[in-house]
Formats: sequence, C-alpha cells, structure tokens
Amino acid sequence: MMSPFINRFIAVSEDLSDWLKYEVHIYNKKVALINNGIDTEYYRPNTSDLSLKLSFAEKFVFGHVSRLHPIKNQAFIIDSFIEACRQSPHFDQNCILVIVGDGPDKEKLEQRVAGCPEIADKIIFTGAKTNVRDYYDAFDVFVMASLAEGIPMTLIESMSMSVPHLVTAVGGIKEVCVSQVTGVSIPNDKLDSYSSKMIELFENKQDLESFSDNSRKRIVKYYSQDAMVESYHQLYQTAIN
Repeated sequence: MMSPFINRFIAVSEDLSDWLKYEVHIYNKKVALINNGIDTEYYRPNTSDLSLKLSFAEKFVFGHVSRLHPIKNQAFIIDSFIEACRQSPHFDQNCILVIVGDGPDKEKLEQRVAGCPEIADKIIFTGAKTNVRDYYDAFDVFVMASLAEGIPMTLIESMSMSVPHLVTAVGGIKEVCVSQVTGVSIPNDKLDSYSSKMIELFENKQDLESFSDNSRKRIVKYYSQDAMVESYHQLYQTAIN
C-alpha cells in the first residue's frame, strides 16, 4: 500500500531482496541490497580476555550464540553433539559445546541435556552475556542450525574474529558462508550429516587455520561497518542527484 510513496526498499540479504521482488512484487529498481555491517576492528581475534578460553581446560570448543528459540533449532545442535560423542570416543573426551544466550527454549533445552547424564558436563549453558567477544575468542568452531535466517549478526561477528563455522545453508547464511572456504555449510539438517561434520572439523584441525583466515577476510571485505556506510552514502547520493 505504501510502495508508491517509498523511493527505495533496503534488503539486507539477497534472500530478502528476492522476497521483496518476487513475493511482495516491489519493482526491481526500488529494491537496493545493502549487507548488514559490523565493527571489524572491535570484532577481531585475540583482543579479549583469555581467561575464559583457559577456563575450558584446553577442550575443543563448539560454540553457539543466539536467542534460544525453536526457529534457531538449538535442540538439533545438542542432538548432533550428543551423537558425535557417541560415535567417537576421542571426540567425547576432548570436545564441549557452549551455548550462549537466553530465551523461551532454555528450560526445555536444559532438560534435554539433563536426560543424557553421560554428556551433561560437556554441554554448557551460560545464559545471556554481554561479553560475547570473549566467547567468540574461546570458540574453535561456531555452530548454527537455524531453520530460517536473514543475515545472523552473531555469525558475522564470530567470523570477523576468525572463527570458522558449521552451519545449515538457509536464508542469508548461504550468502555469508562459503563452504570449504570459510567453514562448512550443509544443505539440510540431517543429524548424521551434522554430527559427522562436527567430528571431521575436530579431527582435521589443519583445515581450521585456513577457514579461520578466510572467514575474517570475507567479513572485512563484504560485511564491515565501513562497507555498509559507504553503500548507504552512495544510495543517498544517487537519490539526491
């Protein structure tokens, strides 16, 4: 209804841009794509309190930061981690899963873990935190298994801090992540696929260094705050000229 009075619609992902053009039927020339950007100088590796990393006792840390909500599919991440522990004794002895955040699913997720006492001490719920940068620095792999997403800010923050990822390729995640370059993306949420990739990432640590470097480079190039501001500046300049 308001479309005739709006000069530009800003989409923050290609997925949302396509939705505006092909589902909402906004004219193509009215839709502009500008990626969300973050402060890549603030979110850079090795700039946080290392005491948190040390507190994990040299464990290999799979980490997740998000609101605990069904759409974020944290139950699937937990089940995949449990399955990986069952499949690989070496993984079971050396890996932990750290879940940072709060939300309506928290109690249900904690109960799910409590139902598996053999791994209860390997899955840590921290609750909501403001020092998420410290947690990113402590993660070896960032995990996400959302059922639907735009551009997840926690994903690009962690990648800016050189944390490789294991994600499901949905929504805007497909645009941010390049599988086998910045981390691993899987096209579905099959438990056996996700848990096996967890084991692979833990065992093949030589890949993580390359994934880490590529993750930061990609965010600095395409998802930095400076790049976002410049895109808006160019859009406004075009509008007034």
